[in-house]
Amino acid sequence: MISRFTSIGIITILFLCFYSQNIKAQYVMYYISDPITDCEGTIECSHDSNGNYYNNFTTEQTICSGNGQCFQLVFTEFSTASSADVLTVYDGFNTFANEIGSYWGNSLFDTIRTSGYSNGCITLKFVTDGSLSSTGFKANFSCIPCPAVYALGEGTDTIIGCTADLWDPGLTDFYLDNENVTQTFCPQDSGSCLTLDFMSFNTELNTDILSIYDGPSSSFPLIGEYSGTRVPDDITSSDNGDGCLTLTFISNDTIQKLGFSAKLTCGFCREPSIVLGQPDSTINRCGNAIYDSGFLDSYGNNENFSQTICSDSIGECITLSFPYFYTEAVFDKLKIYEGSSTSGELLAIYSGNQIPAPITSSANSDGCLTLVFISNNSVVDQGFRAEISCGLCSENLSNPSQLCVSAQPFCTEIDGGYTFLGPVNTVNALGDYVGCLFNTDNAVWYYLQIQDSGSIDLLLTSEYDVDFICWGPFNESNWNSSICDTFFSQTWGASLPESVDCSFSLDNVEHCLISNAVAGEIYLLMATNYSNIPTLITIQKVEGNGNSNCSHLCDSDINYSISECDSSNNTYSLNGSIYMPHPPFNGNVSIVNSSGGIFTYSAPFSDTLNFSFDQLASDGQLHELQLLYSEASNCNQTISYSAPSSCNACLVSASTLDSIHCFSLPISLMATGIQGAEYSWTGPNGFTSTAQNPLISAADFSMSGTYHVSVYNPLDSCLSVASVNVIVQPYPSEIAISGNLDICFGDTLQLHVDQYSGAEYTWIRSGVVISHDTTLFSESVNSGDQGFYRCEINLNGCINNSTTEFLQIHALPAIPTIYYDPAFSSLYALNSSGNYQWYFYGNQLIGQQQDSLHVTDQGIYSVSVTNDFNCSVVSSNYNYSFTGINEIAISDLLFQPNPANDLIRVFVPDPGVLELFDITGKQLFSLQLQSGMNTLSVEDLADGLYFIQFKSKSKFHLGKVIIEHN
Repeated sequence: MISRFTSIGIITILFLCFYSQNIKAQYVMYYISDPITDCEGTIECSHDSNGNYYNNFTTEQTICSGNGQCFQLVFTEFSTASSADVLTVYDGFNTFANEIGSYWGNSLFDTIRTSGYSNGCITLKFVTDGSLSSTGFKANFSCIPCPAVYALGEGTDTIIGCTADLWDPGLTDFYLDNENVTQTFCPQDSGSCLTLDFMSFNTELNTDILSIYDGPSSSFPLIGEYSGTRVPDDITSSDNGDGCLTLTFISNDTIQKLGFSAKLTCGFCREPSIVLGQPDSTINRCGNAIYDSGFLDSYGNNENFSQTICSDSIGECITLSFPYFYTEAVFDKLKIYEGSSTSGELLAIYSGNQIPAPITSSANSDGCLTLVFISNNSVVDQGFRAEISCGLCSENLSNPSQLCVSAQPFCTEIDGGYTFLGPVNTVNALGDYVGCLFNTDNAVWYYLQIQDSGSIDLLLTSEYDVDFICWGPFNESNWNSSICDTFFSQTWGASLPESVDCSFSLDNVEHCLISNAVAGEIYLLMATNYSNIPTLITIQKVEGNGNSNCSHLCDSDINYSISECDSSNNTYSLNGSIYMPHPPFNGNVSIVNSSGGIFTYSAPFSDTLNFSFDQLASDGQLHELQLLYSEASNCNQTISYSAPSSCNACLVSASTLDSIHCFSLPISLMATGIQGAEYSWTGPNGFTSTAQNPLISAADFSMSGTYHVSVYNPLDSCLSVASVNVIVQPYPSEIAISGNLDICFGDTLQLHVDQYSGAEYTWIRSGVVISHDTTLFSESVNSGDQGFYRCEINLNGCINNSTTEFLQIHALPAIPTIYYDPAFSSLYALNSSGNYQWYFYGNQLIGQQQDSLHVTDQGIYSVSVTNDFNCSVVSSNYNYSFTGINEIAISDLLFQPNPANDLIRVFVPDPGVLELFDITGKQLFSLQLQSGMNTLSVEDLADGLYFIQFKSKSKFHLGKVIIEHN
């Protein structure tokens, strides 16, 4: 990251590098030295006898090419003990040049290159503190041709080329007020695209804005708008605009900032964005975005556009995430259907200006979602954008009952609760004026029985108005005697029980609170879709220590019978049934035979499910039947049974090399080896093979199922059959870490990876396991948190690692000290440098962003300092009053003469340390003084105002001195 400074009256102190000439010169940063002129060599920090760098040490070195070429720096070693031991690299002749970056830690960094504004020089400054030490750094430097340098808006409207440095219109200085420049950059090679890698960014937030468009003009899609101090991620063009990028920078007429800089390179293109309905009705895409028909402008009136988007990865489903959504509420709407046409289930209807929740197609959708956008003939708005990604499929939605007598059980332990489509155009038999509800149309019913006593807070959310009423508690006797007929007859009247909680507000978010619930009690909940608009409604527990009894999902029995062994092929059959008196209302139920065979049933379920397995190998061994619930894994159950003994001489078995089969990885089938036998395999998706141990190179979800092998032994003229199950599990692929990977010391860290339902997560920092949470959270980071992070995801035994990302932790600026100068009635921020902001009683003083503040009002002042990494600190409060409250006495600190020329005499009352600062707050030197008169040389200081701070054991003094040379 680059930071840019301007300084007045500061001398550059350069420390000598001893070197010995070989094929390449070797330089060691140590003492005061002139700049080195060399085009190739190595440079490293100095070391003590233990091979570590020195503590409390500051050294600088400038290297110049002597021929105008630029430099590149490649680290071969790098290790510092903490973020306080920092190597800073500058793009020029001294430390007043633009900062390329600051580096610390224990990893090698990317190649560092200077810009065309470096004047053929690079400067390194290494500062250490007084604590731990390490081996430091070593780097190779060499000369390279300087890249082209462009100031945005300078030159022709379109610039063609690659490998350049791009700056804001102010180049290395501040940009101006009222800037309004536009310029296009295009690659020189056909088929390639441009990438902008930003090195620095500092503009006035929300007012001075850089806009970047994906094409040769601003009429092409807007990639993004950028302002403030956050450095944008790399930006790459697509081939729908010939690989070009168009940049527009606009500033207002107030605050000027240092602007931005970026490296411009050519390479691969990114996928172009999709416009709803163009160009094809169906598009296979994982990545990029889809826009409304107006693209980056408003959509039109009377629109009716459709678009189907399908995953381009087999077995994966589409997810749409909306960064923005603006339509005329109610009248202009986006409908999303499951599958490749509007004949699929309607999943959602979005309208208005609320950001919709992400939506994912299910396994029955062929990985597709179909979008339909409709507008009326009046108001139009900005429209929407949806980011497209691919991954795991969602479970199918299923509507709960709309009748009290068929109320569905609710389990508080289901993560995310229950989501369903709110009914429309239904009239509730209860009529109007029920409890607090004036209307009970479009109702759904749930009940829950308390297992763990305590309070339960149920959150109901919808896109539109949702209402509810909750009754209880009821005991089991009430419930088992047809509670709906007893209490909720159509007459209601006096038999209506009092509600526990009820709301008939206009809100689309409601809380149903059941307080002090007792184990065994039963509560009945009715929710209504008052809006009468198709919408998704979610009910979930969000607070409370109470829980419901979820055993209704586990109330099942498995019954079976086994046939005798068939000597013709040495197999048997197993027939049975599953009895579920309270079946789940959504998801899948599967019965799996470990000897081979799988049956899966989808909701809605009857209370009895029949199954039949045949051609199972008679081996006399113990086998298992597993009953699996997709919606409640805690209800899964397993029973064992014994297979009949073999009844012919050709006993065989089938198995797989791996017990877990992951998408895209090989499947190895194996059968018992019999010399001279003939093998015949069959399986899902038309699979056949005559090999004893066939190999399927890459598994996909269509390969899940039962594989059968027939083995014929011509020597014995006997045939045997065996089976084995293969379940292809999703494989967590292309996992990226996101979050605040560039962070300040003491900030809160949050890192995320792609979420896979039911997966186990292991976060690893520099080889050490630190967490098993889905999101990595740390409330206050320190230098020990810096390092390389990755996350291992275990999805049903399929394990993959995320990308490895480096967490960069930036040091905070020094906390500023406020000094009041009565001669100028001003406050000064000392001991720290960066971007300032003054406050009065904690309120920001607009426009007061200098290192000093002229004060007229009594009160509490403070100042914050923000460095180039957007890391901030705040001073202590300063109470300014006309009587001099909080003003630090300076009468005991005497300067003669003042103004001074080349020498200055300083009288101090006690032994202590004197520090000299320039007007930016940068410390120039620190000296140990004895009590009495001390003489200092200031001949190397430029003319100007300086501040002196003196600290002793008993006192603290501040003063100022003016340097005026003849």
